[in-house]
Amino acid sequence: MDIKECPNVSAPSLSSSTRWWSKDTVAMVTGANKGIGFSMVKKFAELGLTMILTARDTERGCKAVDELQRQHGLHVYFHRLDVSAYIS
Repeated sequence: MDIKECPNVSAPSLSSSTRWWSKDTVAMVTGANKGIGFSMVKKFAELGLTMILTARDTERGCKAVDELQRQHGLHVYFHRLDVSAYIS
């Protein structure tokens, strides 16, 4: 399958010169207590977004949020979420 650019459709840039977000912009990343999800939360928070970090394991999620808040001073919050559990 080829991925093609759609004419007349553009994706927003994450460069600071075309900033369309603020700290009032909230984004959520699932499975973000480690790996790519953790890196995404960190990067978006560094860019100025308020982030909701989610994970199935409360202890691991809170540890990740604590690291981002204390060591980096970022606006990151935790919510326990198991995407495979409807009640979550």
